Amino acid sequence: IDLGEMKTVRHLESAYYQLAAWHRLLPVKVEYFLSSDGNNWELAGIADKNLPIDQYDAFQRDYIVDFDPKIARYVRVKAQNVGNLPAGHPSAGQPANVVIDEIVVE
Repeated sequence: IDLGEMKTVRHLESAYYQLAAWHRLLPVKVEYFLSSDGNNWELAGIADKNLPIDQYDAFQRDYIVDFDPKIARYVRVKAQNVGNLPAGHPSAGQPANVVIDEIVVE
C-alpha cells in the first residue's frame, strides 16, 4: 500500500472472513511490514488469531498490531493461510482460501 508520502504509522489492522464450509478460513498469521522506499522492509508486527475449522458458521475477525510510532510510506500485509484443508474437514486436501475485508492504517 502506497500512502503517497511519508507518514507516521502506529496501528495496522486487517479484517478476514471465515466460512469453513466454503473453504474460507482465517489466516494462521498476518505479518505487517513498513518501508520508506518500497524496497527495504521492516517487520512492524505479527498478529495471529484463528478459529477451529470445525466451526462452520460465518465469522469476521480483525488482526491488529500496535507499536511505537514509525515513519513509513509503504505498508505490506502478508497473510498466511493454512494451505490445504486438514483431515476432518469434509473437503480435506482441497485448497483453503483467505478472504480479506479491509486494511486499516493509522
